[in-house]
Amino acid sequence: MSDQNQTPIANQRYSPRASSTYYTNNEIDFRELFIALWAGRVILVLSVLVFSVTAAIYAVYKPNVYQAEAKFFLSNDFYGVKGIVEQRYSENFFSGENFKRELEQRTQHDNLEDVKISYDSRSRIIYISNISTDPEYAYEAVQTVSMALNDVIKQVELKKVNLSINSLLSNLEMINSGNSDEFFDEIYAQQIYKKILLENPASELIQVIDAPDKPTSHIKPKRALIVTLGTLLGGILGVSIILVRFAFRREDD
Repeated sequence: MSDQNQTPIANQRYSPRASSTYYTNNEIDFRELFIALWAGRVILVLSVLVFSVTAAIYAVYKPNVYQAEAKFFLSNDFYGVKGIVEQRYSENFFSGENFKRELEQRTQHDNLEDVKISYDSRSRIIYISNISTDPEYAYEAVQTVSMALNDVIKQVELKKVNLSINSLLSNLEMINSGNSDEFFDEIYAQQIYKKILLENPASELIQVIDAPDKPTSHIKPKRALIVTLGTLLGGILGVSIILVRFAFRREDD
């Protein structure tokens, strides 16, 4: 092939007419698209109307859900004596089945499964909450647990103390040296001191931060949000239908 028939790549230029035609076609596409959307406005309005009305009906008939809450601080200086180890609990202790069983036995209620109890070991705060469609039931369940919480924790601690005392007494015969006797007397005295405090009806292991109140407003459903999302979904579906019809018409043309 001769050099005269070869055109250098650097000398090749796009045709201004082709470029103009390209942009013109794009403008026509957008114009047709807006025309299609305007022509399908009835579909869009009907879609928005159907979905918004459906969402509104759903939001109206969905029952209100109420939440009652309470917060307590677990004392870190209950015994008030240097050298006596204060009570410590894991974050899963209060939500465990054993503690729930103690609560049910104390309150004589067997319907406390819905009550949620959690514990933050860092802040030593106990959280109690209950969710229900009945605000009275949500409040009463939290109130029941709150009233029994201090006594149940004291009962758990008292069981530990009694076990320690029994263990010390069972090992009493094994103590021979004078130093061991002094150590035993000190530990035994600490456990007896704990027992006396725990058996005192007026002693409090917890302090009230937020007492339970009967909820006056629901936490869900978020009716305004439901209607807004329904309207938005209807608009998206309506536009999608119009665009699909527009695409098929373009292919037919």
